[in-house]
Amino acid sequence: MRIVKFTGSPLRGAAALLYTGHGTLRRIARHMELEMPVRVCKAIAVWVMCYKCSRALFVLQAVKRDLSSDLKEVQRDLDKVGERVATLKCKEDGYSEEIEWLQQEILRLQKLQIDIQSHTEDLENCLQWNNIRIKGVPTAAEGIDLGGYVEALFGFILGDAMNLEMKLDQLHRLELRTSR
Repeated sequence: MRIVKFTGSPLRGAAALLYTGHGTLRRIARHMELEMPVRVCKAIAVWVMCYKCSRALFVLQAVKRDLSSDLKEVQRDLDKVGERVATLKCKEDGYSEEIEWLQQEILRLQKLQIDIQSHTEDLENCLQWNNIRIKGVPTAAEGIDLGGYVEALFGFILGDAMNLEMKLDQLHRLELRTSR
């Protein structure tokens, strides 16, 4: 036999006993104050079970509230993370454009370095060896005497100002440069 202590509202207990027809008001009062076997008063046991169910329901509702508030907090955190991801995506797009521009600038500077290096070598040759670069000599001039062609060209350009004898060591054709 299980003993149940009635801890609920006296009115609810009385209503349950009267509804089920278990005894008089004096018996109801005695049940309210004392512990009693479940078998003796099934109405109170049913009410106690309902009370336990209502307590469980109350606890479940509290858990539901806690979970929904936690879920809202998680949703806010997810929204913040989404905003941060969108911001980072925009920054990444900007950085990729900047990286592409920098790569093109590096290629341009490398070409410029090659041109400057070639020009520097040419200037060093002119200073060190007294070399002169003549542009625009027709390729047909190679078939005839190239040395004679160059002497005639300098004689025509300088005229009488060149009273000295010209000495040519070497004459050769250079590659055409497309960068300048």
